[in-house]
Amino acid sequence: MIGISWLSRLGFDTVRFGFVLRTGLAVCLAIALAWSVGLEHPQWAGMTVWAASLPTRGQLLAKSGARLVGTLLGSMVGILLVFLAAGQVAWLALGLSLWIALCVFAAHLVRSFVSYGCMLAGYSAALVALVDTAHHDQILTLGLDRMLTAVVGVLVAIAISWFFAQRAGGSEERPELRAITAGVLRLLSARLVSGPEASTAESDRLIARLAALDASLEMRGIASARSRQQVRRVRLLLLVLVSILIWSRKAKSRELGEALVAALGDAVRAIELADFECSKRALSRAIDLCEQESNLARLHYNLSRLLALAAALEDRWGKEPGDKLDSSLTLHRDWIGARQSGIRALTLMLSVGTVWLLSGSQIGAFMLLGTAVMTSLFSTFDSPASTMRSVFLGQVLGASAALICRWLIWPEVQNELVLVLSIFPFVMLGVLVFAHRRLVLAGMDYNMVLLLLLQPHLPLTGSLEYGLSMAAAVVSAPLIAMLGYWLIYPINAERRIDTMRLMMLHELNDMAVKPANGASRERWRIRLYHRLLHLVRWSNLVGDRRFPAAEWGVTLLRLEMVTEMLQSLLAKPQALSVGTQRAARHALLRIAQLGRDPLAVLRALRLVSRRLGRERGEQDEAPLALAMQALEDNLSLFTRKLR
Repeated sequence: MIGISWLSRLGFDTVRFGFVLRTGLAVCLAIALAWSVGLEHPQWAGMTVWAASLPTRGQLLAKSGARLVGTLLGSMVGILLVFLAAGQVAWLALGLSLWIALCVFAAHLVRSFVSYGCMLAGYSAALVALVDTAHHDQILTLGLDRMLTAVVGVLVAIAISWFFAQRAGGSEERPELRAITAGVLRLLSARLVSGPEASTAESDRLIARLAALDASLEMRGIASARSRQQVRRVRLLLLVLVSILIWSRKAKSRELGEALVAALGDAVRAIELADFECSKRALSRAIDLCEQESNLARLHYNLSRLLALAAALEDRWGKEPGDKLDSSLTLHRDWIGARQSGIRALTLMLSVGTVWLLSGSQIGAFMLLGTAVMTSLFSTFDSPASTMRSVFLGQVLGASAALICRWLIWPEVQNELVLVLSIFPFVMLGVLVFAHRRLVLAGMDYNMVLLLLLQPHLPLTGSLEYGLSMAAAVVSAPLIAMLGYWLIYPINAERRIDTMRLMMLHELNDMAVKPANGASRERWRIRLYHRLLHLVRWSNLVGDRRFPAAEWGVTLLRLEMVTEMLQSLLAKPQALSVGTQRAARHALLRIAQLGRDPLAVLRALRLVSRRLGRERGEQDEAPLALAMQALEDNLSLFTRKLR
């Protein structure tokens, strides 16, 4: 306890320290094993251990598997590119640039550790093709060496970490999921009693918690098919809860009154007490009550889905087989970000490749290698330009440690085993860097650059001037990448918000102008809800200047309800006059152009509302009235210029 308190006072994260120390010891073991079996670059095995180790078993397996597959694929591509380039720097740089851009593009369209594997496949090709360009006649040996060091590193990471790693059973998010579910149902009950505008701030807080929980699911690792089904249930449940929150804005006490409120209240209390059988019975009563009112069809559907997904709330979840789900899970894919990141990576790689071509120096190859890592690995970060500052610090520290080891210690060593052993103190120094609260963001790059620049092989070659140049070439990569992240499709939370707004507006456009069946509309709606969660999360990252994403998204989703209602009415033209049909079509076209002229949308909705009021009374009043009110209240948000 005294030692732990002492470490904490010195600024070390005592919880992280144990994990990082075990990982550092595993790095040393991997380097020693790779050297003992005769691999030419044993330090690459240590780099793999640093990159693959994670604190839970599911994450450990997932990241190790992604790294192994990505390394194998990237190494094969690197070998192929070297053969096709036939010694021509221009063709090699072009091929690598296109491959990196393709991998970065793909990484933005997939999730979790699959994304990591895509990025690794990109810069592993660069590592094989660029580390030893003077000996490309031995490229097959180099590629095989890269693959085998990755295998050694992954096996050591799993072997050492498995005993200490926590078992990720999915229980960590269940208490929060239950609390959010109870909060949503409680808010729904309050709005049934007090009206649709009750507790708007609480609704925003619940959406923010849903967004944070959705983001945490991205780090779930490899597990059984049943566990993947569980994650799918959780995601569907989150989106159902978003749908209930949106629908609750139009709740009215006169629709069902005390009976529904009582059933929902019983469900809330049962969920909070973890009495799941009682909660299911209470939800079933609420569903039966909703079935009595035709205008509660949407709430009936959502509560039915909530009941079907209720196993996600239970402590025994995962111990019993679940039934197959019939709901599609069409989630957000960042097509705009993928395209922009691919173009950015291609531009930076071609620019640095041109410098290499003109200089004709191995230094240019190392600059290109560093740029490949920086433009791919960090492109999915929320604010990569800011991250580059910590990366640069870590790489400067790592390059300095590598130079000290190479030019002050190794010249005095005459035994290759001692060369290997002399790396270990610097690895342990990396443990201290990684475990310190102020240096944690620089820790990974310290360790990676340290091992990249050290090759324990006799006889030692090169000069101090060449070593300094190589170190400078490596640490210049974060500065090049920072410049690219600033100038080429700049990335930060605010720009991601605007990009997501564009995608959501495009989604609403499709829903307004393309009549769809129930299944297609439900897929669109689920993706729209998922994008709203992303929008809210990025909005929270902006801080005090944050864009009010929840209100903006709720307004958009109210308009989506209006498109469904109008298309349903237009599907039965005999129920409407010609003038009302024309007004409804005009309103749908205006909604499709919401981003250009939101005021015209408001006027069109008022027109169709008046006509429907004369012909159908108050039957369709609620969706239109709520959409008009929300749009009028948030008109300035829709007139804000998108980047």
